[in-house]
Amino acid sequence: MKPYYNFIGDKMLVKNENYIIDIESVTQEGMGVGRIDGFVVFTYGLLPGEKAQVKIIKLTKSYAIGKLTELLSASPNRLAEPACRAYPRCGGCCFCHVDYKSQLDFKTQYVKDCLERIGRLDVHSIEFVSTFGMQEPKEYRNKYTYVFTENNGKIDCGFYAANSHRVVAIDGCIVETAQARLTRLAVTEFVNIKNLSVYNEISGKGLLRNLMVRFGDTDVCVIVVINGKKFPFTNELISYMREKCPWITSLFVNINTIRTNVVLGETFHLLYGKSYMDASIGSSRYKVSPQAFFQINPLQTKVLYDKVYNLSDVQDGETVYDLFCGAGTIGIYVKNRFLSENPDSKLRLIGVEYVPEAVENAKENAALNGLDNCSFYAGDATVVTPQIIAKEQKMPDLVIVDPPRSGLDEKLLDTVCLTGAKRVVYVSCNPSTMARDVKYLTAGGYCVKKVEMVDMFPWTGHVETVVYLTQK
Repeated sequence: MKPYYNFIGDKMLVKNENYIIDIESVTQEGMGVGRIDGFVVFTYGLLPGEKAQVKIIKLTKSYAIGKLTELLSASPNRLAEPACRAYPRCGGCCFCHVDYKSQLDFKTQYVKDCLERIGRLDVHSIEFVSTFGMQEPKEYRNKYTYVFTENNGKIDCGFYAANSHRVVAIDGCIVETAQARLTRLAVTEFVNIKNLSVYNEISGKGLLRNLMVRFGDTDVCVIVVINGKKFPFTNELISYMREKCPWITSLFVNINTIRTNVVLGETFHLLYGKSYMDASIGSSRYKVSPQAFFQINPLQTKVLYDKVYNLSDVQDGETVYDLFCGAGTIGIYVKNRFLSENPDSKLRLIGVEYVPEAVENAKENAALNGLDNCSFYAGDATVVTPQIIAKEQKMPDLVIVDPPRSGLDEKLLDTVCLTGAKRVVYVSCNPSTMARDVKYLTAGGYCVKKVEMVDMFPWTGHVETVVYLTQK
């Protein structure tokens, strides 16, 4: 039975009752943190320095969740109106009510807090560069994943509400480009004309699951994800999209018949156009397949990769290991930029990636950029890296890691330490796991010299971090 009250000393906190709280801080998810006689209360949408009346809607032994009922004192950092019409119904962005500079300040402080609290580091002894933001923080994404939904017999396409599988239909989104919006509307119009069914997570029935729209430099790739073996109106869809959205360069149907939260299935059917997108970061060029990972904010990706390059302090003749290299984007960028400044360089690049298809893409991308002295290996980095060192008969001078949100496991952290690399550059999309891993690396003989942050996703709590470590 869920508790409806909790004792705080000799006082009682009651569910569904209203309380006045002062907000001390804000979480990465946009939850204002306040206290009632020392007991922590999280309330979505409140900011540090604000006073509010909140209704307790969830109560546990260690914390409560509040719902804002009246804002009594507003922060000067609060916008008069949210930056996006879909806020707060849509769960994509949690800081649409906050001025942009304050968002950047929150992110800088959050990274510092993680390194101090989780990493057990003295942040005052580390050089921090404040989060680098965008000049125009809107319409910045090159990938959109929409969810089909049905309301009163009408099919719509939107995003999930926060912490739920309820789909919110959107009419305007601050991060959505005009072409993405028009593409979404065209597909939605077509499936309504054809009266197609929408996938139901509970029953597992229904055809339409997701719509994905991806952008390269000039390419636009559209993927319709279905719960079935075949799309029933292929030729009509092709004709319709060519007429309504002439900018589309490739149209796919993706087959996903598994009951899963994973968006894409393994099978793609190209209906028309190119099988890949051409994309670039700075002067480096890449071929991107429809399922391949590619950084979502192209402008800020160049900023991020320039920071990686500058922190790497690459020297001629060195060997660079790019672990979790994916399609080789970071390593290729670093080598390309170094070669542009040192044309006769003998810099050696070695990439390791678990997904074999991504390794093939990395090889293709290296060739596309005219790079030699590069090798890419498929496999578990904890197993493959020692084998590469034995084969090369040379330890790496620099290790670059860009792991998923879960970070590195202890075996791989041990592997990084055992390489004996003089320098490590850790790129992270999750400050919590980054701080945990940095703590392990500092215990293994490294020290943190510099931390830089890039705002890849304005209006959200996410931040990309680059940590530069050297041997003690």
